[in-house]
Amino acid sequence: MSTARFPEGFVWGVSTSAYQIEGASDEDGKGPSIWDSFPGGRNGDPACDHYRRYPEDVRLMKELGLAAYRFSVSWPRVLPEGAGRLNGAGLDFYDKLVDELLGAGITPYTTLYHWDLPQALEDRGGWTSRDTAHRFADYARAVHERLGDRVDTWFTLNEPWVAAFTGHGSGVHAPGRRSAADAFTGAHHMLLAHGLGAEALRSAGASRVGVVLNLSPVLTPAQLGDFTLEPSEEDTEAVARIDALLNRQFVEPILRGRYPADLLPVIERAAGLGHIHDGDLDLIGRPIDLLGVNYYTPIAVQAQPSAAADPAFPGSEGILFCSVPTAVTAMGWPIMPGGLTLLLRRLAREYPGTELMITENGADFVDVVTGDGIHDVDRTSYLEEHLRALRTSLDEGARVRGYLVWSLLDCVEWADGYRRKFGLVHVDFATQRRRLKDSALWYRDVIKRNGLSVSRPKRPTLETVAARAQVSRATVSRVVNGEASVSPEVRAVVLRAVQELGYVPNAAARSLVTRRTNSVALVLSAPGPAARRWSPPSSSTSRACWRGPASRSRSCWPTPPRATAASSSTSRPARWTGSYWCGRTAPARSPSGWPAPRCPSSCWAGPPSPHSSRTWTSTTWAAREPPPPTCSTGAAVTSGSSAARWTSSTSRTGSPGTGTPCARPGCTRCSPRPASTASRARRRPAG
Repeated sequence: MSTARFPEGFVWGVSTSAYQIEGASDEDGKGPSIWDSFPGGRNGDPACDHYRRYPEDVRLMKELGLAAYRFSVSWPRVLPEGAGRLNGAGLDFYDKLVDELLGAGITPYTTLYHWDLPQALEDRGGWTSRDTAHRFADYARAVHERLGDRVDTWFTLNEPWVAAFTGHGSGVHAPGRRSAADAFTGAHHMLLAHGLGAEALRSAGASRVGVVLNLSPVLTPAQLGDFTLEPSEEDTEAVARIDALLNRQFVEPILRGRYPADLLPVIERAAGLGHIHDGDLDLIGRPIDLLGVNYYTPIAVQAQPSAAADPAFPGSEGILFCSVPTAVTAMGWPIMPGGLTLLLRRLAREYPGTELMITENGADFVDVVTGDGIHDVDRTSYLEEHLRALRTSLDEGARVRGYLVWSLLDCVEWADGYRRKFGLVHVDFATQRRRLKDSALWYRDVIKRNGLSVSRPKRPTLETVAARAQVSRATVSRVVNGEASVSPEVRAVVLRAVQELGYVPNAAARSLVTRRTNSVALVLSAPGPAARRWSPPSSSTSRACWRGPASRSRSCWPTPPRATAASSSTSRPARWTGSYWCGRTAPARSPSGWPAPRCPSSCWAGPPSPHSSRTWTSTTWAAREPPPPTCSTGAAVTSGSSAARWTSSTSRTGSPGTGTPCARPGCTRCSPRPASTASRARRRPAG
């Protein structure tokens, strides 16, 4: 089989983090971290018990042929009070881990901060205190003194955006603060910690120093289908603002020594600029040797004047975070390998000469454990498609030296606990038994040949699998979707056929599956003039127009369309994105003929019910039934008989809000708070 090879010396590996796998949260002198104290955390024991089982885990890495292992050091394991007294037993653990890795021929890549700040420092102000950045430099120096003779590559921080804005803005992560000022202040102090820590490492003789950032292309919904589309002036501003908050707030200070000019007014309104001292950016912007890129999914936004700011994106008022009708992972993240190519192309263009490494890429899918293995075909497909996107970027000249899968092991997914499965290796948390998934075996083969097959093999169909297993097509579908209604004997036969044929389910179809309904209705219709809405002139546009589904290449009409029952309304803010409606209400009359509900910006799937809100997407009611909201009287509102179901990952707060006062259960005037796909997409990324 011909192979699309990667460059000689390309580094293949995996990543993990201390809190998510180590366990032993209060043993051998370790101090508490903010995650041990956070009400949404406290999942760090036993985790994967890596603290005791690291030799077994290193043997698994060697079996897979890994060349690199990126792990993080637990700050409170080394410095229980965050500063001062060193914990020798904690340093001993990392000493032994590094020796074990080197003995197996695996290069250690060390990350110093992966979100587990010592609680003692949080009690003194945490990342809102400038002193924490200086304590980080002391910590970096202490760890390098013990490990620096064997570790060449050091990353100061992992994903400071997540630590700052989900930990201090939305409060979804530890320490659970909900303050825009704290989020921006904490973000700057993390950048300062990077600068001070990098300086301490270099002065101690570190060979290579870098930082790891979560980066995502920010696009309009229409651009997700065609990257070349030019958005409207309003949408262009929305994209630029979110890009500044998510990406450029960290890339620009680190690689250019300055904050984006369009971001400074946003920071000043929320937090002032007093926390940014003279000389800070010179220190933060000193050259690095390696930029770690964590990529999972793009973010889709568009202008929506009535939209409130997402707490994880302070300053995002007037911007709607949009759900996208495409294949998604079990966490609801859109699967778009092309976004990785787009991201790397941009980094190569705007920051030429920067050496890159993909330090996290992976996906959460529901794994089914069978007697003959874990056949995680979705994960294998996800990884292969992203590696093909990376191979395209290398052909275009991107300087990417390696690729690290997130993650080696199924592990604690922060506030989501143990229910998320990102690992190449399955972990039974009750027994701590490790089992290689099919994706791990596939990755082993990729590493062995240093590449992918040039052409994708012809994908077997459900019918092919059914013929091989001598069962019905419906039975195959139930097995690959993980339904429990199939007998173990039949399941084993089907999974054996799946494995023999290399069957990979269609990810888009799998994304439509719900286990709370026995039917799915798909309504197809051509949107017409009735779906348009009148857009009066605004501060950003000089003319009024009708917005709606485009006729050929047009998406805006300078004059009103023919009068229709639907177009007579001028107060409905739903807007056509080029592929579907996105907004706070549906079109006046949906193409299916269903009456338009009063919607917040949630997304739904299935027909409407008397007491639920839906957003119409031109072909389906996209998203799911929420938990019953609570009326002001405290009575639960029933959700009706919809065939759809709610997915908590679409909820901005994870809980229903309170609606208009009412007098009885079942009222239609109470509704959940609007969802935010940005909060969903970054509530927490895996790593």
